[in-house]
Amino acid sequence: MSRRKLSSASTDEAQRRSRLANVLATAACVPCVICAIGLISPASAQPSSGASAPVPAPYVDRILETGAQQESQSEQDQAENLEGWSRGLRLDLLQTTQRGSSDSSARGLSLQSFLDTPNYGALSISADLNSSTVDRPASSGGPTTSKGSTWHIDQWGMQLDGGWRANHSLGDISTVMPTLARGIGRVFVPTSPISGVAGQWVLGKAAELNLAYGGVGLFSGLNINRFDPSTGKIASGGGQFQLPVSIGSASRTDAGFQLIDASDLAQAGAPEALRTRSSWSTLAWQGQAPWAAGLGGSGADPTQLRTGGLRLQGNWLHSTDNLNGAADGIWLDGAWRSDALRHAAGVFRFDPNLRWGPAMVAPDLQGAYWRAETSSRQWDLGWDLETDRSVSGTGLRSNFGNLNGRYRIDTRNTLGATLTLRQQDGTARSLELNWDRYSALGQTQLRSVIVRSPRLRTNFVGIDQAWAALPAVTLATSLGVARDRGEFASSSIITWGILSGFSPFDRMTFDASLRGARGNGTEFSNFAVGAVWRLQRNWSLSLRYYEARGQDPQLTQVVSALTSALQSPFAPVPTARSLQLVLRFEERAGSMMAPLGGTAGSGAGSLEGVVFIDKNENGKRDASEAGVPNVTVVLDGRFVARTDAQGRYEFPFVLAGDHQLQVQSDNVPLPWTPVEREALKLNVPIRGRASHDFALQSER
Repeated sequence: MSRRKLSSASTDEAQRRSRLANVLATAACVPCVICAIGLISPASAQPSSGASAPVPAPYVDRILETGAQQESQSEQDQAENLEGWSRGLRLDLLQTTQRGSSDSSARGLSLQSFLDTPNYGALSISADLNSSTVDRPASSGGPTTSKGSTWHIDQWGMQLDGGWRANHSLGDISTVMPTLARGIGRVFVPTSPISGVAGQWVLGKAAELNLAYGGVGLFSGLNINRFDPSTGKIASGGGQFQLPVSIGSASRTDAGFQLIDASDLAQAGAPEALRTRSSWSTLAWQGQAPWAAGLGGSGADPTQLRTGGLRLQGNWLHSTDNLNGAADGIWLDGAWRSDALRHAAGVFRFDPNLRWGPAMVAPDLQGAYWRAETSSRQWDLGWDLETDRSVSGTGLRSNFGNLNGRYRIDTRNTLGATLTLRQQDGTARSLELNWDRYSALGQTQLRSVIVRSPRLRTNFVGIDQAWAALPAVTLATSLGVARDRGEFASSSIITWGILSGFSPFDRMTFDASLRGARGNGTEFSNFAVGAVWRLQRNWSLSLRYYEARGQDPQLTQVVSALTSALQSPFAPVPTARSLQLVLRFEERAGSMMAPLGGTAGSGAGSLEGVVFIDKNENGKRDASEAGVPNVTVVLDGRFVARTDAQGRYEFPFVLAGDHQLQVQSDNVPLPWTPVEREALKLNVPIRGRASHDFALQSER
């Protein structure tokens, strides 16, 4: 790529930018350490200056009328300063009042900023500072005040010699893992939240290196983000490489490894602090299956499994700690595709007390699974088989089976069914039937669920309606009835919900959701309403009220033993009421420039969405479907955001271009699992906003 010259109004401006570039070069200390040990060296190119014509104003179509033409207010709001480097700033002032089991108030300040440099990548700063006061009676010590924060500084896409790119992070972050750690099957090696420093160095798809060190902690807080430090330290490092080995037609072989050392971890009831060391290694191969005549489709994207293709990946995880000794985990996954079917299969064995840093990894379980699916223009069919038993012999043997399908009768009507069986200390089974219909009123789904287990019988019927409303207005409603019959009692519960969003004025938007359940002593309500008022181009004011009472009743699900072992139990949201007021200042400016060796237009945008429980498995959020709080969403395998009380997540400033986005499965509550099991590829537009909602569905 040729070097692109920067626009400058004068020599002084060029000198000012050169001085700033030198400061950034001094701050980039991690690449200097790498240079010292002789691995890689940073590119020495410096920004150049030169006079150029000013950037012309964008053309805007208007209807010609007699008399002077006046710009509308929205056009004035869109005016931007295109001088200098691409940059941005967002400042939020938050005030939250919460009422529940204990009354509290919180004040917070949130700062997000970025600067896109020509030689040193994109720099960003994120910080959340808050102070909380909890009201307690005098007999309990009176009011208490606590302070919390979360912050991190990131440097993305720094150009280095030999085609390498460097990413550095400092603050409240997560440890870095190689891409191969996500695997191709159902088991992956998790990251760990730390307060420290991390670096990643990438050479396209050929090689990766990473290092991280910091104190153990946990991201917490539903309305205002904070990082709560804990006892212990973590050191982590690893990488992956493409091997110069070709086995078969159109193949590639990759190897990866990661080491983690965690010390002084607090363990409840343990006589001493936990010290653990773990290592993970993997070997992956992909190419043409031996039984296939050839590879179909295009090979432009090697991450896509092509017809006739086969992927294999073997993993070995070894851990040792001072309380439980050594443990091993081995799993082998395969994925292949024929003309008609897509397959995924694997075998696994995890010793008791197997750890990866502070986290346990599916301990005391061994077994095998096989999944397959096929589809045509009119129908989809898939199945899932799994068998498990404990390694120690103390657990129960489990067999699981799932058969699911959908048939499109015509463009307006679709029928679906899912049959699930699990044998473990008795047989549990469930049958779900649904009918989707599109009409002038919108989309309607009728759903019926029947669950039978040794100790419980559940019947559910419901209707979800997405109404065809006015432009810029969304409206959805849900209504359902569930009846549970146990060994000693029975109950009936009615569930309902309303979800809406609209913009009555040019500068104001509203959104609201209301869900509830009632019957046989159960009473639940969840109400959230938000309003955003754009005062002018840089200023906005938002108000959000949230109230939750009781516990959200969950429909009984039948899932596999491996699913249960890999995910955490459901953590209910406490009964609470909160009112949050946010005053926001936001500014973006600068020209769309190209870092050396990069592509034109590498400014920044934003990324947001909702993580929700997709009860009716239609892939979109309906009125009765709740957002899931405290779920971690991972950007590019290393930057994290947590969902708030309504399941919303946001990355305010993201380098424009393609990114990988994924829900961290070890944070997803049972019995739900992300529909997108692998990292999702999204494109963030310059100064634009990308959005994606993650649906969580039961095992199928």
